[in-house]
Amino acid sequence: MSTTSPYISSVNVKSVGFGNDQAAFNPLNGHLWFFRDSLLLSWDDSGIETVNWFKPNQPGRMLYFTPEGGVLVSMELSGEVLLSEDQGRSFYRVLNLAGANSWVQNWAIERVDPYLLLGEYHLDWDERAILYASPDGGHSWQGVFKIPDRHIHFLRSDPFSDQFFVSYGDSAKGVFRIPRQILADALGEVFAGRLSSIPPDLFTRVNPGHEGLMSIGFTPEVLLYGTDLAVGNSIVVEARDGTTRVFQLEPPFDLMSYEFLWLGGLPLVTMRLTIGLPGRNHNKPCIATLNPETGELNRISENEAFYFTLPHAGKVVTARTDQTLLISSTTESKAAVMEGTNAYG
Repeated sequence: MSTTSPYISSVNVKSVGFGNDQAAFNPLNGHLWFFRDSLLLSWDDSGIETVNWFKPNQPGRMLYFTPEGGVLVSMELSGEVLLSEDQGRSFYRVLNLAGANSWVQNWAIERVDPYLLLGEYHLDWDERAILYASPDGGHSWQGVFKIPDRHIHFLRSDPFSDQFFVSYGDSAKGVFRIPRQILADALGEVFAGRLSSIPPDLFTRVNPGHEGLMSIGFTPEVLLYGTDLAVGNSIVVEARDGTTRVFQLEPPFDLMSYEFLWLGGLPLVTMRLTIGLPGRNHNKPCIATLNPETGELNRISENEAFYFTLPHAGKVVTARTDQTLLISSTTESKAAVMEGTNAYG
């Protein structure tokens, strides 16, 4: 088994650091854009530039490039969504959320042609998050569904099927699915004024007997669901025929199964810290491979905390808490994932 590092470039960005998970590649020039607290930054081989800055103490929580060339952002505790049409030089407000203690998570924005959808994330217990849709690339928004909880975590479209997924909840989390065409048709009825919102019976709950599901991932063979519960973490693997298996996470993986990334071979799972409990020992976050057949998790990072991991042009870009960017080569990263080697250190 190879132990050669798949990373062909390590970029030290300690002069800026990373404060959040929100990052995306600019499709116009391939530069990596990311937030450092309230600073919006751009990185390429020549270095780091400041794109724009926002109010202090309001770190960026969403960064999204629209197919129409716009840039959408949402800042923590801002209660608004902003749009730029000039590559980040200026922004203007396009949506006021329900309250100042709200924002949009980076995982809660997704496209279902011809609509763009995003979901609110609230801190206030008495709020109910709203699913919004835009028919014009993010210029205007309309509430199309009220979630019976305060958090919308993920909006995800399955690239291997016709299904669209919504995960929400705080006290009782769940994942729900709906065929993309049915969702698009319902949104058309809403924007035509024939429906006031998406009918709730169009959504089907995934694995209704398992509480706490939040994150979603896809491979051609299986769907993956993870939790962010502090106790009883598990990963649910659903085969394409609908059969499911639940794998309980045991030490040393006493962490949230937060994000899934598939490059071919075994999928990657980003393991984050669980909610802290008194007297509970937590391992550092890591990236691990997951065997969907056995539930076996194999660390391919040695006690490193990762802010984000992004696929791009066949490569993987990872931002670590030591404030370096790591860029993987295509073939070696896939080989490491397929072999489950400890090659990502």
